[in-house]
Amino acid sequence: MYDIDGSEIHIFKRLYRMMEVIRVKGIILEIIGNHAVVLTKAGDYKKVRLKNSMNYECGDEIEMNKSIFNWELPKLQWKQYRVRFSIMAILFIIMIFPSINYYQTNQVAGHVNIDINPSVELTYNKQMKVIGAHSLNDDGEALLSKKEVLKMNVHDAINSLIVVAIEEGYIASEKDNGIIISITDIKGELYKEELSKQIAESTKDVQSIKVEYVDSDVETFEKAQKLKKSPGEVIIEEKIGLSHQEVENEKMTTYELVSRYNEYKDALTEENSRSDKGIVSKEERMTHQQEKKGLLDAIKGIREELKDREKEEKELRNKLKDEEEELKGRSKEEKNREKFREKELKERLKIEKELRDKLKDEGKELKDRLKEEKNREKLREKELKERLKKEEKELRDKLKEKEKELKDKFKKAK
Repeated sequence: MYDIDGSEIHIFKRLYRMMEVIRVKGIILEIIGNHAVVLTKAGDYKKVRLKNSMNYECGDEIEMNKSIFNWELPKLQWKQYRVRFSIMAILFIIMIFPSINYYQTNQVAGHVNIDINPSVELTYNKQMKVIGAHSLNDDGEALLSKKEVLKMNVHDAINSLIVVAIEEGYIASEKDNGIIISITDIKGELYKEELSKQIAESTKDVQSIKVEYVDSDVETFEKAQKLKKSPGEVIIEEKIGLSHQEVENEKMTTYELVSRYNEYKDALTEENSRSDKGIVSKEERMTHQQEKKGLLDAIKGIREELKDREKEEKELRNKLKDEEEELKGRSKEEKNREKFREKELKERLKIEKELRDKLKDEGKELKDRLKEEKNREKLREKELKERLKKEEKELRDKLKEKEKELKDKFKKAK
């Protein structure tokens, strides 16, 4: 959008001051109802509306508001403001010009879609300048990242992107190459002849290449946007009698699409040529129509069969999905059970370990007690031996004393 800077704000303020009303004094000569005839200092007679005629009398001096845009000003006074009017007109043009320029620059004049395998969409204005560029797939995004095309001439932008596609290997001599350029030219200003010459010059070293130009309208463009495809692809698929899903299933390349479209155009040209020359008879035409109808019926039958198969595949996928979920649920239950068993086993091992540790501590304690008892037994045995030894010594001493006494008595007796 157009932004207003500080200088333009200053201009607006000056304009506002220029448009302010002028205070003019005058004397009331006559009062008629709610109006009065006033004589100004400049000598002009003016009829003015009074807010309350009861408050005024003839001869009173009053002030009046006179805008510079009042066309009833005297000729002499108008000349004083003519310079101001000129300045205001110039300023108005200066202010309105950027908005007009912005509108013209950003007004969409058309769209160009380029399909190689990278798919790119360019939007251009009336000046044939690119004002928008976005990709329809990942390769398109990679291609746009290699080249900045905004504000470029649309013909040069298309040609530059094709040159980059050749450099990046999207277009190469050792493979079949196809380019679809679909043009949604709203204003009718894109020159295909000039564009085709540029592209032919850029791709002259590529051996196997087919370039197809497709004219589109706004309705097809909007339809393609909903399908996230280019208008050229949508138009070609409709012409050759293939659906978007069939193209996706067959994984058709851009080259194959262009080849099928060229075959369709050749067959149509041949049929029109024969019809123009009167070669085709009524019977042949009827036969051709019947064959065409039969072919369309066959295609319809194939499409219905494909739909049925897709439906069966979908059901099978859903069934497999349910079975997979069931297996996941079972495996989850088994895992939970295994975890519970593992937890239970760990708890048992923990308990057993605690019991072993307890028994070990008790055995150790028992050993300590037995050792202590043995030590006490040894101590008692020692004490007992010492006591017996002492008592035995005492007895011997007593026997010796008695024996001595008996000997002494015996001696005395003699």
